[in-house]
Amino acid sequence: MSQRQKIIISWLLCLIWMAVIFLFSSFSGELSGKQSGFFVGILQKFLSFFHVNINRELLSLLVRKAAHMFEYFVLCLLFINATRRSRLPYPRLISLMLCFLYACTDEYHQSFTPDRGPAMMDVLVDTTGSLIALCFTFFLKKNTDDIHS
Repeated sequence: MSQRQKIIISWLLCLIWMAVIFLFSSFSGELSGKQSGFFVGILQKFLSFFHVNINRELLSLLVRKAAHMFEYFVLCLLFINATRRSRLPYPRLISLMLCFLYACTDEYHQSFTPDRGPAMMDVLVDTTGSLIALCFTFFLKKNTDDIHS
C-alpha cells in the first residue's frame, strides 16, 4: 500500500468515526437515555455483586460522560495518526484543536435534536477525552523510546 493510500485511509477513518459520533448525537434524548440506562443497569448489577451501591442518577451521569470521553479519545488517536501520516507540523496540537472544534459543532448539532441541547460542559468532557489520548500517546512514545534505548 502506498503512502498516499495510507494517508487517505487515515483521514477516512477520522471521517467514519466523526459520522459515528454524529449518529449518536442524532438520537433523541429519550433513546440516548435508554442506551445509557442499559449500561447503567449492567454496571449496577456488577457493582452490587461487590456490595457497592451508587445512586443510579450519579452512575448514569458517569456512564454518559465516560462515553463522551471515549468517543473523543478514539477520535483524537485517529486524528493524530492522520496528521502524522500527512506529515503536518504539531500533529498532537492540530488533533486536539480538531477534536475541540468537532465537539463544538457536535453540541450545536444537538440543539436540533429532540429532547437534547448543547452543553459547554460536554465540550469540556469531550476535550478531556482528547487530552487523555494525547497523554496516552506521550506515555507510549516514552515507553517505546525507553525500550529501544
